[in-house]
Amino acid sequence: MRRAGGRTFPFTAFGAFCSLQWSALGSGQANDLDKEVDYLFERMVAEHEQRSETRGEDDVWKSFSRALQKRNLLAQLQYKKIVGKADSLESEHAWKNGIWHCLERVSFDLADGERIRTKALRWVGQMTALQDAEDRFKLYLLIGEPSRNSVFEHYVRARRILETMPGNTAIYTEAQAEQLSEHVEREMAHAGD
Repeated sequence: MRRAGGRTFPFTAFGAFCSLQWSALGSGQANDLDKEVDYLFERMVAEHEQRSETRGEDDVWKSFSRALQKRNLLAQLQYKKIVGKADSLESEHAWKNGIWHCLERVSFDLADGERIRTKALRWVGQMTALQDAEDRFKLYLLIGEPSRNSVFEHYVRARRILETMPGNTAIYTEAQAEQLSEHVEREMAHAGD
């Protein structure tokens, strides 16, 4: 039996208890077998387990919804679909004050830096496709930052990508949830103007 990543696995000097092969066989040497097994476990198993431990959009929304609820603003939000010729945006949390204001939560709490970048590019692409929408609107991206330092550099790049978004946009992090709720309250107060 061998221990890797805090777990015990059946293992012998000749190989693992079972194996799967999706490509040609290879070989290699290791000076420290224990260290190599731990490295391979982290790379091949633990990294993929972490992906399921990330926070999703619903988790990010909780931070913002608490701040909005303190000001009794949640009940005033409604569903709105913004439609362009090439794409549409379905916002569950919107209100109208001359233009539509759409709150969209985005979790960047991902284990994979490339997925963080891809998610930012998707938002830029969607806003580009909605430039011809009949309804005028402002998009508020409510961001959940990554909890892993290993992907923070990817998050910083993703934020720079988001700053290139066309259209009327604003970005708030979870740490700015109170600021967002203050802004929403002010904007809703002028809804009748």
